[in-house]
Amino acid sequence: MVRVTVNIVLCDAGYCWIVYQNMGVNYGAPYPHTTIEACQAECIGNHSCTGIDMNWNNPVYYCYLLGPWSDSRVEHKIAVSHFEYQCRGPVIATNSYILLLFAR
Repeated sequence: MVRVTVNIVLCDAGYCWIVYQNMGVNYGAPYPHTTIEACQAECIGNHSCTGIDMNWNNPVYYCYLLGPWSDSRVEHKIAVSHFEYQCRGPVIATNSYILLLFAR
């Protein structure tokens, strides 16, 4: 069984993100930003960017931009959070769900 927490963000016409805790994407492009906001701003300014990963274990590069060059999401046992760039709009509501995934 795998337990995944997913935060769903509903938005209108600005910038919004879906957050996946303990998930990340391989082959991100590293940037030296140390805050989520700065990393997200870098992504918004890059038309190919589809999301960011914040890796709190790497003292040099916390921020990784993701796009067509990146892999798919994978579960991490280290402190990594994946932010999927969803839409352009102000946040209307945020809901958190816990998903339990069972293998056959």
